[in-house]
This record gives sequence, C-alpha cells and structure tokens, in this order.
Amino acid sequence: MAEAGEDVVQAVDEADKDPYLNSQADLTSMSRSETAEFEGRSTLMGSTEAQSIPTEEDYLLQAAFNILYTVPRAIEHFIDREYKGGFIKAIRDHKDKLKARLKTEEWDLLTKLIVHHRLYHFYDQIIQDTILDNEVLDLLISRCILRKEDRAEIEHHPRQSDRNKCILDLLIQRPEDSCNVLLEVLKESPTCSTDLIECIESQQFSHLKVVSQSKVKSCITGFHSVRLQKNYHNLTQNLTNTESIIDSLISKGVLDPDDRAEINSTGVQAKINRKLIDKIRSKQDYLCFVEALQEDHTNSKIVSDLESMDVTQDELNLLDTETTVPQLTNRPGFQTMVTLVSMVKAVQVSDTEPESNDTRLAADLYILQSWYKRIIKITTMDSHQYQQFVQTVKEIVVRFDGNNGPGVEETSLNTGTNKHVQKILNGLKGNLSNLNLC
Repeated sequence: MAEAGEDVVQAVDEADKDPYLNSQADLTSMSRSETAEFEGRSTLMGSTEAQSIPTEEDYLLQAAFNILYTVPRAIEHFIDREYKGGFIKAIRDHKDKLKARLKTEEWDLLTKLIVHHRLYHFYDQIIQDTILDNEVLDLLISRCILRKEDRAEIEHHPRQSDRNKCILDLLIQRPEDSCNVLLEVLKESPTCSTDLIECIESQQFSHLKVVSQSKVKSCITGFHSVRLQKNYHNLTQNLTNTESIIDSLISKGVLDPDDRAEINSTGVQAKINRKLIDKIRSKQDYLCFVEALQEDHTNSKIVSDLESMDVTQDELNLLDTETTVPQLTNRPGFQTMVTLVSMVKAVQVSDTEPESNDTRLAADLYILQSWYKRIIKITTMDSHQYQQFVQTVKEIVVRFDGNNGPGVEETSLNTGTNKHVQKILNGLKGNLSNLNLC
C-alpha cells in the first residue's frame, strides 16, 4: 500500500484526535430506523414542519446532518463495494495505520464494529421484523448478556420498534459477540422468521478478539443476582401463586403494600412475574424471596433450580454494575471514513482547490473536507449557500454510492433531529481551538 494515503487530511489532522469529530455520539447512536424517518419518511411535504419556511439556521443544520451522517455512510458503502473483501476487511487490512492515525476511542469503535458486524448488518430487519421485549428479552437476561435492570430502560419506549432498537443497542454495547447469543435465543422464540435466522447464520465472519477495557472493581453483583438472572426465563414462565409470595415479601419488608397494585397491574401472569422479580434487588431481598417460595410447595422446583444454579466468575464480572462498558456509536464518523478511504485507495489530497470538472476521488475528498470545515465554523447558511452545498455534495455522493445508499436530504429535518445535530455542532464549535482549520 502506498504511503501517500497517510498524508491525506493533513489540514485537519487534529480533527482526527477530537472525540466530537470521530464519535459523533449523539447523532450516530440513533438507529438507522430512526434516521430513515428523517431521511424522507418523516419529512413529507404534508407535515407542518415541512411546510414551514426554512431559516438560515435550518439550512446549516440540514447541511451538517448530510456531512456528518449521509457522507460517511456513502463512503462506507463505496469502500464495501470497491475493496475486495468489503468494509470490514478494509479495517482489518489497515489496522496498524488506523490505530496510529485515529483516537483510541474511534479505533475501539472500529474493532467492536467488526465483532458486532452481523448485528449491524441485520439491524433494521431485526428491529422491524421481530418482537424482542418479551420472551426473547427474558432469555437474553437468563443468558447474562443483558441485566434484568435493563428492562426498565427498554420498557420506557412506547413503540415496539424503539424497544427492539434499545435491546440491540444494549447488545452492541457488550464487549462479547452478542450476536451469537441473540441468534440462539431467536431460534427458541416463535417471534422471529426462519428466513431471518437463516440469513444471520449465513453471515460468517472471523471476528477479531476484543479485549474489554472494562475494569471489574469487585463482585458487587453477587451469586444471588446471577442465579436470579440465569433463572429469569424459568421464573417468568413458571412462577405461580404470586399473591402469597407478595404477601410474604410485604411482611418481610421487601415490598411495600403499594407494590402489589403495580405488580398486578397488567393481569398477565408472565408480566406479573417479571415485575415481581424486578423488585428483588439485594442479597437480603433474594433470601426473603427464596423463603417465600419455600413456603409454597408449588414453587419447590423453582427453589431447587435457583439454589443449584452454578455461577462462574465470568458471569459475576459480566453482570457487575461497576463494570464500565464503553458506549458505542452506530457507525464511524466523517474523519474516520475519510482516513480509511484514503488508505484503501492510496490517495493524497492536494493543498490546492481542484478544478471544477475534476471528479477524481482526491478532488471529492478535498471538497467534502472544505465543506466540513466551513460548516463547523459558520453559524448560519443562506439559501444560496445551501443549494450550492446540496448540488456539490449530491454529485459526490452519487459518485461514491450510485443511487443505492443514503441520499442527500433536501427537506427540513424534524425537531428531534435538529436538536441532535445542533448538539454535535455545539461540541465541534466548542473545540475549534483544537482544530487546524484553514
């Protein structure tokens, strides 16, 4: 590989070291299903937002969205198509140069992207075509890949697709290859089509070994919590006579009388069981719970299952609430993708502006970087500037990706997306002193 690729983006080398530029956490942590909404579906001209006259701030945020989200995705698709072996192999083959050029957090993202590639690959399809928050979630908790405390965060979302997305995002945050665990669980559940399962199974990737940067301070979780989790699916499906268990736990001070109404609110036994189990939070709660089960012979098998469950040190570490698992974004950011494509194609970007009819990759990268730097520095963008941006960037994106990838957005973004983009821009502008912007 020619060394010329290492000289690319010299004008913004410092940007490669900036966490805001690389991770763009608040933008790319949104699911692709969410971005699909503001890539056309949620911005139909019949909506009130779409009918309003865009302001200069709106134009700037729209341009920023395209340069921060659409352009990196187009470059990713370009690499996936042009590089033999695809995007993931490109990362592997250039890992030494990437590690030297990128900030540690961004390289960690690329490493984990390889590990979780199958989850990313089927992300949208899993979100739209499955139900993950009932039995599947019970099984994931029982496999100790998720924590029972995660259910509260998942159930906070009102829509099924959002709950599915939350579960996938939590799985992606795990340092392990959680796709294999999910696949095993989906096979046990009637909510996933066999076609999807076969597609996931057919994607065979040799994953890089990822060493978790988590530091386990102590086994705060404890044997009782792991036993409760590993029996979570068993408990939700088979726990009976919950009224007497609730009575016993109230008498022991584990529950308050008001907890009864909350636990019984759904009227569905499996959901009642889940809510009851979620109230068992400490070792003392667990001991009282086991005592309450022992008082009723119908639950004797569950008591035996709980007390006989083997617990490994790895399981204790995995569920330790003090373990810090790095938060991941969904995809790499602008600077990372420009750096990677420069290495893959061995291009060097000139310090001078290319001719208007120059359609080489080096010229396209120069233009994209120029817009990227300009958008970071300015506070507003008028209609003429915006139209110039759209025309230029759309032509480049088409050269990168044809008509198969994310198109350049030209209609107004929804309010929620505007807030995400504005937050990112504020972070970028707040770090201007660290950037070598011309």
